[in-house]
Order: sequence, then C-alpha cells, then structure tokens
Amino acid sequence: MKQRICSLTLLAVLAILVPAIHSWSQSAEGTVESASVHSGTTLGVRFTSGLMVCDEELYSGRWVNRYWTSTGQIKPEVHLQGQSETRSGLPIDAFQLGIEGQNLAGSWKWIGVEQKHLTNPDGQLVTIELQSTARPITVKLNTEMHGESIMVRWLEITNRGAKPTAITSMSPWSGPLWNTAGYNERVGKEAPFEVATAKYEIWGHEAAWEFHPVESGTLTVSGTRGKSGWGHPTFFARNRATGEWFVASLAWSGNWTMHVQGRQDTEKDEARLFFDLGPNAADPVIRVLEPGETVRSPETHLLLKHGDLDAVIQELQHHVRHFVLPPVTPGRRTRVEANHRGYIVNHESEEGIDREIDIASSVGADTFVIDAGWYGPQPNSWFNNVGDWHAGPWLPNDVGPIREYARKKGMLFGLWVEIESVGAAAPLRKEHPDWILKRNGVPVANGRQLDFANPEAAAWAESEIARIIKRYDLDIFRIDYNNSVEEGGNRIKDGFLENTQYRHVEALYAIFDHLRKQFPNVIFQNCAGGGGRLDYGIMQRFQNTELSDWLRAPRGLKILNGMTWVLPPRDPAANLRYGKQWARG
Repeated sequence: MKQRICSLTLLAVLAILVPAIHSWSQSAEGTVESASVHSGTTLGVRFTSGLMVCDEELYSGRWVNRYWTSTGQIKPEVHLQGQSETRSGLPIDAFQLGIEGQNLAGSWKWIGVEQKHLTNPDGQLVTIELQSTARPITVKLNTEMHGESIMVRWLEITNRGAKPTAITSMSPWSGPLWNTAGYNERVGKEAPFEVATAKYEIWGHEAAWEFHPVESGTLTVSGTRGKSGWGHPTFFARNRATGEWFVASLAWSGNWTMHVQGRQDTEKDEARLFFDLGPNAADPVIRVLEPGETVRSPETHLLLKHGDLDAVIQELQHHVRHFVLPPVTPGRRTRVEANHRGYIVNHESEEGIDREIDIASSVGADTFVIDAGWYGPQPNSWFNNVGDWHAGPWLPNDVGPIREYARKKGMLFGLWVEIESVGAAAPLRKEHPDWILKRNGVPVANGRQLDFANPEAAAWAESEIARIIKRYDLDIFRIDYNNSVEEGGNRIKDGFLENTQYRHVEALYAIFDHLRKQFPNVIFQNCAGGGGRLDYGIMQRFQNTELSDWLRAPRGLKILNGMTWVLPPRDPAANLRYGKQWARG
C-alpha cells in the first residue's frame, strides 16, 4: 500500500515537475488567429491559428471537416467543388453527439456564428450554434485560438425540450485528419501513418508511449480506471509521407475512449486517417439533461504541425504553459519539496516529523508537506482513516507547531488530503451512507469512494477543504486519489440509467475552481496514486503535479521523459516572466 500513496522522499524532480507557467502577453509577434465565415450557399467557417488551418462546413445536416493544412495554405474553392459528395459514407463529422441513442448527425441546421476577441491572454473564440431538427437540442461549437498551431474545442449542449433527455455519446472533435495521395513514392509499401498512445493504464507506468502503424483498421484505446489514466487521453499521429503531426488530447478526468481509423487503398495510392475522442460510460447514459439545462463537454486540444517530434513537443509545451496551467501563486515558488512519509510512514509523531523537517532543510528543500497518516482515529492506518480530517491523537498538539517549525526553517508548508475517499474507520461513512458511490446498489471500491454526483457530498468536500486550509493556514493543499472506481457508479435519473462519473468530474472541477478563487495564495498540488490524473482538465486547476509514485531508475527516467511529451518541465523564471490571472470559458 505504501507505493499507492503519493509519497516517498524528496520530490525535487518528479513530484513537482509541472508548476503554473503562463504567459500573459499577447500572441507571439507575427502569429495570426482568425475565422472566416463561408459565403454563398454552403455555410461554414475556416479557422486559422498560426500556420494551422481547419475548414468546416454544414453539409446535408452534418457539420463536417473539409480539409486541414499545416502550412497556412487556404485551398481555392474551385478545388473543393463536389468534395463532400465524394466522401459519402466516411466518418467526416467534426463532432459527434448521441441523444437517447440517436446520432444527431444529419439533423443540424445553422443558427449563427459569433466571434469574440480574447484578452489576457490574447486570442479569439469562435462560437457556432447549430440546432437539431430531430431532437429539441442545440449545440454551440466553441473553438479557441491563440495564434499557435493548436486549437481547443468544446461543446455546449442545451436541452430545449419540455422533458428530460439523455446524452448517450459525445466526441467534442472528430473527423478526418489526413487524405494523403501518392504516398507510395515517398514511403514505399510501409504504412504512411503511425500513432503513439500510452501503452499502459496501470500504476507506476505513466506515459509509456508506444507507436503503432495504422493502415486499414481502427486503433481503439480507452481509459477504464474511473480516471483519466496512469496512461493519458492523448494520441500522437505522424504522417510519414508528408512530415506532419497531429496531436489530440482530451481534457477529461474520467473514463474515455479514442478511435483512430485508417483507410488505405493501395490501388489508388491513397490513405486516409480519421479520429474521435470523448468521454465514455459503462451505462447507457453519460449525462441526463433537464429541460433548459446546458452541459459543457470536455475540451479537445488539437495540434497540427509540420516538423519532427521535438518541434511538436516544444509547440505543445508552449501551449500548456501559456493556456492550460493556472498562474503561479503570487510570491510562491517551490523548487525542492520534501514529503514526510519515507521510513516513518504510519508512525508519525511531532518529534519524528520535526526531525524530517531538519533533514529537508539540510538538503536545501524549500517546501515541506505532511503526506498521509496525520489524521483520523486509528494509529498506523492511513488508508482506513481518510474522511476524518482532524489530527490524530498521536499529534496531541495538532499540526500547528509542526507547520511553524517548517516555516522557521524557511519552508512553505502543506498537507495531504484524499477528499474523494472515506475509509472504514471514518465516522463519515456511518453518518452518510447515502454519500457512498454505488453501482447497481452495491458500494464501489469497497465503499471507500464518495459520490460527488450527490450535491450534498460535493458541498461537504468543498467546505471541508476550505476548513482545512484555514485551520492549518496552509501554503500548499495536496490532493490525492488512490481509488480506481473502474466503471463508476450509476443511478436511475428521470427514467434513465445514468452513469454518475460525468457529474462527479463536473463537481470536482467546480470545487477547485471555487477554492482557487477563495484562496488565491495557496498552491494547489495534484496527485492521484502518482500519475493517475494528468489530463489537461485537472491540470487547468492545479499549479503542479506528481508525475508518478515510481522514483527508481530506469523506469522513473522513462516516466519523466514520457510525461514531458504532454506536460512541460518547470521554468525557474516563471514568476519573473508571468503572473496575470485568467480563466477559460
């Protein structure tokens, strides 16, 4: 169990790899972001960000992709005439939405488009509104651009009907990526496309990227642990014939599925690649929609670039630094963090932790965090005590004197909390059995998981974190999440069998959106059994994260390398260069 905790000793390299690194300046000099609405009988929009161009249109009730370019090239309309008709039967829809089991592709009609200039950071938001003729549903497609070769898209789905309805499938962005003709001359008989995905979704194997050739067939990868990984909801696609890359990443902290489909015609010397990526559920319904209710989908971050893998990763790191991670906490910067657990795990005492502080100070740590084991009624039982967030009797003077001793040594001070969990020894489990996550009426994760789809449980969690931060005057709040709820919970909602995971993630995001506003000087630190939640959805709300519980070579070095594909290492000049606040959406 020791390894399943965000733990161990000094976390100078792996544990605090990703702080908030934002640029609040305008788009880089010479970059462009724009949207051009199609004129004529075909309604559509061409998006341009840097050298990345995406052209989409409404065709026969389907919102479809016409083409991508990585060079800034805009294709003449004369070259596109009749193009959509030739793609009949292909998965060209630029987003996917199912309502009560019905795919709404083919039912969309144009309502309008709105363009909004963004400031701090500079950019543009384009919102296209579509209405279904088959269901009382409207969708707003939001596309955000900041002059780099990356765009971000999410959906806002509204129930315009008089009764509840249900979302049964969703992909915020999908469709064709490449249509490459004449690939034989450039790559011979080899597959023109290869796709890298995370090989594992098990503890201690984060970011083990593995490339697969894609010819004719579908590559399917899913996150099934009830959180976004120890893998990652991201793929890297390489076109060996053109030297281009696509990277797609879903900002979602629950279960997900991606499909990357190849269609290769050797006789025509033509190869195509398609994708979709979105949240999934083990039950028929992802999310029930009440009349008049609007639900926001996860974001998809999509990169298109011509170059080698190093150039692609540099572009992606720039994007994450500037437009994903929250700002550096003013006046706070952690370079070397000491975590108390080590060899005194489950044998905490004030004297023992003070001794750990002395050791941390002697090696130059500037941050000290008390990890699991400081709370609850039972000694030596961190796992069963979660949910009782009061110092245990083995700390008779509470945590205050330890905090002050750490500060006396010149260090920031933080506490570990696993707020979504409730152990067998915690009174909360007996007091609120209705807060326990259940699947088909049976408790999930041995009854250790709270269900934030229950508004009372979510409200308690938010208020409890606020109480802990205030009571212990924290510099750092460290969340953990050791549960793997797999398929998650479910319930009957308005006559639908709804999986509760979507609501749980919505509530989790809202909790930390509120807390960051309430405590702007607190550093919020992410962990989930190591790297169990490293997606961009969770990282929009935490200044830094632990990449893995596995710190030993050589695998620890592989994890560090692999995670820097999608999350940037810290920038020691972050506080000097950046600092303004911003919020997406």
